[in-house]
Amino acid sequence: MFGSSMDVRTWLIVGIVLFVVSTAASWALSGKESSLSPEDVFGPVNDIAEAKGGWAIAGLVIGILINNLGVAALAMIGGLGVIVPIILIVVNGGITGAALAAMGDPTAVIFLVPHGVLEIPAIALAMAYGMRVGEGLIKWLRGDREALRVEVLNALLGFRKVLILLAIAAVIEVFVSSTLYFAYQTFTGRCSIINGTVSCGG
Repeated sequence: MFGSSMDVRTWLIVGIVLFVVSTAASWALSGKESSLSPEDVFGPVNDIAEAKGGWAIAGLVIGILINNLGVAALAMIGGLGVIVPIILIVVNGGITGAALAAMGDPTAVIFLVPHGVLEIPAIALAMAYGMRVGEGLIKWLRGDREALRVEVLNALLGFRKVLILLAIAAVIEVFVSSTLYFAYQTFTGRCSIINGTVSCGG
């Protein structure tokens, strides 16, 4: 894998492919036996739908952003473990596939698109920088004392791009993806509002 160096763009493409493949595989293999309950899947939708006031909604956006930034940071730092970033993105794809299986509705994937078009590439980009850090570490161990420093610096600079993408994705997830999904599930009878309380997946 490290015989010939791969640039960030190539690793980015590899990361996106790995995420999509692991999501599809997990979704197909989980079937109706997903370990996730409806509450695990619909909980965030309930939280977003029931949020009242600007501060509550802002808190949800920040919570989603912090969670995704944690994954991204771990993917970058994990580069010191060489293949850890790859493992992380495959695991995240597997979790996404299991969540889709638990929803029991193939059309649910459509509602991942608005924020997913930014969130998935952002996580894959973090993985790409992490893999470059891993390559830098291997070169450092082989005697190139500048390689690791350069790749770590590039990863830190690249994290700004990841931050921007994930911040926009978090806003879209709260204001667009979740709203559309809740509206669709309400229309199909999966979600309902009883006495001002939102219930999905129950």
